[in-house]
Amino acid sequence: YDSIDILINNAAQYPRKSFLETTQQEWLDTINVNINAGAYLIRKILPLMKQKRFGRIVNIGSLAHLQPIPNASAYCVSKAAFSVISRAIEVEINRLEYPNIIVAEYLPPMSKTSMSTTGVSPEIAYTQLKKIVDLPPHSPGGKTYKSNLTAVLPNLGLKKLLIHAVKSKLFRK
Repeated sequence: YDSIDILINNAAQYPRKSFLETTQQEWLDTINVNINAGAYLIRKILPLMKQKRFGRIVNIGSLAHLQPIPNASAYCVSKAAFSVISRAIEVEINRLEYPNIIVAEYLPPMSKTSMSTTGVSPEIAYTQLKKIVDLPPHSPGGKTYKSNLTAVLPNLGLKKLLIHAVKSKLFRK
C-alpha cells in the first residue's frame, strides 16, 4: 500500500491462566501478539501517514491493566504496556508539523466476541470507535477514551495529577 489513513490495532491473545501456570512460551506469545505486533504495524504505517500528513491510529486497550483480571496476568501486563505505547508514540509526533495525525487508545465496553461470551454487541463498540476515527483535524492526540467516549487522564502520579488539576482549573469555580 502507498497510503493508509486508519490503523486499528485490535489483535489480542488472552491466555486464561494464572501467572505461575503460564509457561514462558505462553507469556512470550502473548507479549508478541498484544504488544509487538501492534508496534510493528505502527512502525510500518506511521511513515506513510507522515508522508500524507494525515492518519489515525487507534489502539484497542482494556481496563484489565487498571483492574487486573484473575488468571489473566499475561493479558493484563501486555495491555498495560500497549497503553503506554499509545501515549509514547503520540508525544514523539511533532504536533506542529503533523497536526492531523492522531494516536489514541480506546477502551471498549466488554463485548461479545470469541474472547468473551458476555457484554455488548461489537456493533456498539464499532460505533464508538468510528467517532474517535472521525475526530476533526487538529484534535488533541494521546488520549485514552473509555466506552462512553470520555477521555481518561493518564496515570500521572498524585503529585503530577494535582499539578494538572490546578493548571486546568479543575478545582476552581
